[in-house]
Amino acid sequence: MPTSKDARLPERHPDPTAVVLTLSDTVASGAKDDTAGQAVADALAVAGIRVVAREVLPDEPDELIVAMQRWLLQRPEVIVTVGGTGVGPRDHTPDAIRPMLTMEIPGIMEAARAYGMTKTPYAMLSRGIAGLIGTTIVITAPGSRGGATETMEAISEALRHLVDVVHVKFPHDGGYE
Repeated sequence: MPTSKDARLPERHPDPTAVVLTLSDTVASGAKDDTAGQAVADALAVAGIRVVAREVLPDEPDELIVAMQRWLLQRPEVIVTVGGTGVGPRDHTPDAIRPMLTMEIPGIMEAARAYGMTKTPYAMLSRGIAGLIGTTIVITAPGSRGGATETMEAISEALRHLVDVVHVKFPHDGGYE
């Protein structure tokens, strides 16, 4: 016979928020529009995560760290960086973010790369990482519009679930609470 605990439906976070930080020297200089950051913001909205801010930064690790620290004080549920995950000489996003993580969640970007590989062999070159900084979920997406879009296609459903797991802490079938 089900208990009241078993009959309870999982709760959803009522209004998860996100910040999108785009790292691009070209976009920061005004030479190009931030199409990849917009694609991420659009995907977050479709996933039910409200984007409260978007910011464009040059590919400078120190500026990224300062921006991350500033936004973490606001306690958004999600921060997605866009750009700086490749192998170019100015691609330092994962290197700047990794020491800040309190818990790395490798499967998120493994799934994104695997999904991307069905579209292009270059997806394997992304060094993107994901994890938690406290209770904020951090995702580092590629800077190309295609790569950013594919990353979000691959992870959006699990990302929305992760928000609920981290912030609502609903029970999982056969597992933890």
